[in-house]
Amino acid sequence: MRRDIQFCVLLAVLVFIVIGIFPIETNCNYQSTRMEMIAGKKEMILSEEKSLQTEIAPIWNHTYGGDEGDNVYSVIEVSSGGYAFVGNTYSYGAGLWDMWLGRVASNGTLLWNRTFGGIEDDRGYDLLELSDGFIIVGNNATDYGDQYVWVVRTDLDGHELWNKTYARGFGRTIYQHDSGEFTVIGEAYSGIGRVLYLLRIDSLGEHIWSTKYERLGADITVESAVETDDGGFAIVGQKMHEMSETSAFIAKFDEYWRLQWEHYYGGLGSDDGQSVCTTNDGDYVLIGRTRSLSDDTSDVLVVRIDENGNHLWTRNYDVGDLDAGESVTPISSADCVILGSTDGNMWFARLDEDGSLSYNQIYGGPGGESGSDIQIIGGDGFLLSGRTTSYGPGSSAVWMLRLPVLEWIETPPDMEVEYLDSLRYDLKANSSAGIISWSLNDTTHFDVNSTGTVKNASVLSVGTYHVSVWGNDSVGGILAGEFTVVVQDTKGPTWIQEPTDQVLEAGDEFQYDLNATDESGIYEWKLNVTTAFSIGPSGVITTNLQMPVDDYPISVSVSDIYGNWLHDDFILTIQDTKSPEWVMPPENQIIQLGEELDYKLYASDLSGIFGWTVNDTDRFAITSEGHLRNITPLSPGTYSLNLSVCDTYDNQL
Repeated sequence: MRRDIQFCVLLAVLVFIVIGIFPIETNCNYQSTRMEMIAGKKEMILSEEKSLQTEIAPIWNHTYGGDEGDNVYSVIEVSSGGYAFVGNTYSYGAGLWDMWLGRVASNGTLLWNRTFGGIEDDRGYDLLELSDGFIIVGNNATDYGDQYVWVVRTDLDGHELWNKTYARGFGRTIYQHDSGEFTVIGEAYSGIGRVLYLLRIDSLGEHIWSTKYERLGADITVESAVETDDGGFAIVGQKMHEMSETSAFIAKFDEYWRLQWEHYYGGLGSDDGQSVCTTNDGDYVLIGRTRSLSDDTSDVLVVRIDENGNHLWTRNYDVGDLDAGESVTPISSADCVILGSTDGNMWFARLDEDGSLSYNQIYGGPGGESGSDIQIIGGDGFLLSGRTTSYGPGSSAVWMLRLPVLEWIETPPDMEVEYLDSLRYDLKANSSAGIISWSLNDTTHFDVNSTGTVKNASVLSVGTYHVSVWGNDSVGGILAGEFTVVVQDTKGPTWIQEPTDQVLEAGDEFQYDLNATDESGIYEWKLNVTTAFSIGPSGVITTNLQMPVDDYPISVSVSDIYGNWLHDDFILTIQDTKSPEWVMPPENQIIQLGEELDYKLYASDLSGIFGWTVNDTDRFAITSEGHLRNITPLSPGTYSLNLSVCDTYDNQL
């Protein structure tokens, strides 16, 4: 039986002004996919309406605890399989709150749990797996309620081997060195107040050295730390100001605990840093909570800093109401995943290097939930841990969700397809639970098979198609994506028969039928010489003019209905190969002796009469106008004359 203790806390309401600067770039509003558990069945259900956001369903989710309240602060994956967690419990143990250590199988089954502490408030914040057990850091309270940094060492079954207390304060996180020694980071009380506390102990918990670091000032709360590649540490938390408001801070130390740089983020409100990680490309990502930048109660705060301490960007994410970021861990070269809470639900999201959310999702029920720690599990998923009041036996319980990896290896890109070409795209996804089916929204025009190959199901007309796709994994999760398919006609018409050079006899009528085809339809014909020639809508070239003999270069163009043109050239040669014609054929002539011959000959030619000739040039002559005369007196007799007339192109009659 626990003993009931009544207490009261006096709250002072203050009007405050906090001087701080936020390097802010954007305020992000996000909609999250919600998953709600079915109470009793411990299952997750998805909305029946298909969302365009990815919905990651847990492989399992379990609650842990008793009839009272229970919390978890840190979870690790254990080398022999499964997980270990540390927190505090009001349901079990000797006092009010006790340090709580639990061991969970890989399927989420609780294997055992242990409590440590006395009758007051004792907590565990962080733990490490050792070759022969676990080591936990937290705080232990005396019978009078004073808190002391506390380290507990157990065997592999969670049985205590030793426990030691150190300075008055709080132990927040612990790290093991290659030497077998440990560094504890937390807070301790000094002459100026609560300051950063650094403690070095050996494998038996014996004190090696410690320091109360006052350079960051007083009223410090450490929330998280990460060991850096150079052997140092980056520490995050919050610092209280004179008016009882806080700013988030991050401080970088080298391996000798010399301060290299520090940053504070805050404004006219309470802001805090809760977790920090180093990304695989060397940057630092701090997450926490901001009221200064929030339009409502609080937003998730994320700050990215490069390895030299240069601020890269600050984001605040307005997911809902009462938003807070609690844990962050790197996932790829520059991305990270974060866990927090929003609107009384656990919030899980993936963040890229620019601060954009690849996906974000909430988990919860009718009560209140929050996230406290996120771990990447074996490279094939995530373990989310936090607190729930919707499920579990007591007023609040520890809640763990094992999530699979469900993500795009390649986000489906927007595509361009030529009209009448076939579309084929293989969706590339990664699911540790296995994708069992695919579906899409537009089944009239597209089809997707069980392996994720998207094809057109019919001939796609020119236009833009908006395609949404969903991949369903074996545990009920849905991977969502969308892309556009732009079907375009960029190919011009083709000739059924290419234009060839044409020859036309002068005076003949010209008509040339051009033949082109296009799947989209022929729209327009054009010529370069529109004064002499014309072309009709069916591609027939004509002219109403009597064109002189010459070579006429003609350029012809034809377009389809989408403005794609086909061009070609040919030469029209107008020639004159016909001899002149007699208007009145020559007739035999009779003249009297002494009379002169004056006979007018008549011939015509479209190209014009060029000249006349007569065979007997000694006695006769013919003018260019066709007048035949004798040029000497003619003796009686018969004269046979051969007459010729030619046009300008030397065609003779």
